[in-house]
Amino acid sequence: MDGSDKLFQAIIVGGGPVGLTLAHTLDQAGIDYLILEARDTVLAEEGADNVLSFLAALASLVLTPNTLRVYAQLGILEDALKAGAPIGTTHVTTWAGKPTRNSAILSARSQESHGVRAHAYHRLHVMQVLYETLAPASKQKILTGKKVVDIQTTRDGVQVHCLDNTTYEGSIVIGADGVHSKTRGFMRSMALAAGADPATVNPEKPLIASYRCMWGTFPTPAGSLPGDADNCHGPKQSASIIHGKDWSWFFMYECLDEPTQARRDYTAADMEAFAGRLGEMHVSPTLQFKTVWAARFPGCAGMSNLPEGAVAHWSWGRVVLAGDAGWKVTPNMGMGYNSGVQCAVALTNALHELVHGRGVARPSTRELEGAFVAYAARRQDRVTDLTMSLSRMATRQTTWPTTTNAYTWRAYQFLDWLNTLVPGLEGLLYTHVISNIMRSGMVLDFVHGVEEPFAGTVPWTHLFHTEPAKS
Repeated sequence: MDGSDKLFQAIIVGGGPVGLTLAHTLDQAGIDYLILEARDTVLAEEGADNVLSFLAALASLVLTPNTLRVYAQLGILEDALKAGAPIGTTHVTTWAGKPTRNSAILSARSQESHGVRAHAYHRLHVMQVLYETLAPASKQKILTGKKVVDIQTTRDGVQVHCLDNTTYEGSIVIGADGVHSKTRGFMRSMALAAGADPATVNPEKPLIASYRCMWGTFPTPAGSLPGDADNCHGPKQSASIIHGKDWSWFFMYECLDEPTQARRDYTAADMEAFAGRLGEMHVSPTLQFKTVWAARFPGCAGMSNLPEGAVAHWSWGRVVLAGDAGWKVTPNMGMGYNSGVQCAVALTNALHELVHGRGVARPSTRELEGAFVAYAARRQDRVTDLTMSLSRMATRQTTWPTTTNAYTWRAYQFLDWLNTLVPGLEGLLYTHVISNIMRSGMVLDFVHGVEEPFAGTVPWTHLFHTEPAKS
């Protein structure tokens, strides 16, 4: 590829939620792209031949107010709101089923501060909204069954090689291929091959897991309201159940005996053993986990370790990372995909400014590196200092890490008890931490003519351009 006959094109590795969100943001930016997805489909359904595709769609997602604002710019807000349930009340019990607190403070503060509550979804339904609202021509840019086996860069572009012997050429590669990102590994190899100091290159295994989680889907129990959650907090193990309109999702957490960087593939036997250990746990005053486990939809469960951490370098040359490929948090706060949306927005803004704002149709590697540095600068501090810290604390406050020293896990237990004894603490947490994350959420700064969908007592940091673009 010599760059003389092709305009700018991004090759996105990964057709998950962040990859499909990038399809929307790049469409808005007028930037061409291809998505290479290793699985046979981006919309896994029950009975699909690809078991991994199905399991990947089992979990729930929460869309926060800052993400819903971006969806308004993408023209998909109405579809998204119809598919989800607004977050309501969280009910917390002990292992023995004793209620400790019921709280709707976080959802109420969200409504008051930002004019909308976070919404809960089945992951598949979010994927359907993202996919079905793409234009037909955009859907043609999503290529499935494309397992990437190598990435090479040239002076003017990139070449992405797939297992089926196909090769795709473009201007940049965006790695949106998740926590076990192959793109991140190729990026490391390219940097080392180019003579980079190993001390300045992302380590081969940058993430550490201190917890594991088993998740699954089951019918919403009678009497449970969509958007409500049932939690059980305790030493080493905990439960979190989110209720949707028809389906509910369980997340069973356990602190590992030792932190690990090794990837663990859990078997069906492992999950049965784990469910047996937690079977007597009450996930609500009237419901034990063994009942939930027995009611799960056939085959609808998965289990994995929960890596945490962030890489120092989000790009190398013409390759850049987005979402879980660059960093990973535990799922308790529901921050993963929402921060991935912010990655998509920040990266698209940087590319739009370079390609359209500055009129550089075929940017050099140096120019792209500058855009990627600007993108990372807008995201890394917030990922490390706010989102990651908040998610880390939430996991340990609900699943007390008894494998650490007694002082540490008792401190987290005490924090959990404080929320029960002093209900107003949750309101302070929202006002001084969560609300700041929501209010400062970035939007596509080149989109014009879209009205602000939400308004509350807390003003947004980044405002919509509600006036039409000048011709």
